[in-house]
Amino acid sequence: MVAIKKLGFNNPMEIQHNQNYQALLNYMRGQGQQPSRDEAFRTLMQLTENIKAENTLVHKDVLDAMFRQVQTTATIPFANHVLSGNVNVFATDYDLGRNGEAYHDKDTADYHVSTGKNTPGNKGRTYRNDGVDIERCSDQTTNGYQVSSFEAGEWMQYTVMAPSAAQFKVSIRVQSLVKGTAIGLSANGKAVIPAVVVDKGNSDSSWKTISIGNVRLSKGLNKLRLAAVAGEARLNYLQFSSNERASSKRQQKSIGRTYVRN
Repeated sequence: MVAIKKLGFNNPMEIQHNQNYQALLNYMRGQGQQPSRDEAFRTLMQLTENIKAENTLVHKDVLDAMFRQVQTTATIPFANHVLSGNVNVFATDYDLGRNGEAYHDKDTADYHVSTGKNTPGNKGRTYRNDGVDIERCSDQTTNGYQVSSFEAGEWMQYTVMAPSAAQFKVSIRVQSLVKGTAIGLSANGKAVIPAVVVDKGNSDSSWKTISIGNVRLSKGLNKLRLAAVAGEARLNYLQFSSNERASSKRQQKSIGRTYVRN
């Protein structure tokens, strides 16, 4: 029997957790202070509101894994990424699909029933229920989540739409967790940015926006793979800007001014 709606991220409809409910659970387990009668009542009434279908978080990745991925290895976009102007593609919004097809992660699931060892898939236990490690993000620009523990040998795929064939400057918003971290990018099966070092340096692990290079994309859908070549990092987003579009606009303005003068 499959649970459709419950607390936790590994189900189609997640009942949103609240801190007061956690405090009540802690008390019931003998691990916290006793709430007042009124506090307990308000907490449980809030839970009844959160249980309503319209207040749950729908996890399309879980639904996709249950019904589509069991029949095919094909990948599909998690979100609609159109590269028009300066665009941020959040690292957590990689394609939907199986491990080895939409992403590759060293720890993909908890197989403790068969192996006797706890090996969690998503170590952060939030946002998506597959092998990629995801945690909450407090960076200034964010969708609320970040990819964490992005280790050497792992990668994620993003399907993006280019309105026209163009060259794009690609930057990443990243925290390097160890010295010598390097990240590469491939497009449509070809390595276009082999490895760019994102060094931690002097124990500084703050967020940095790093330009990793340029990539030429075809008009229409393109599949990009961001890979950890060495080290370990946290990722917030990839940033795309079209150099050719900016150049074209400058040329158009120049032509317009010349026409007026004549």
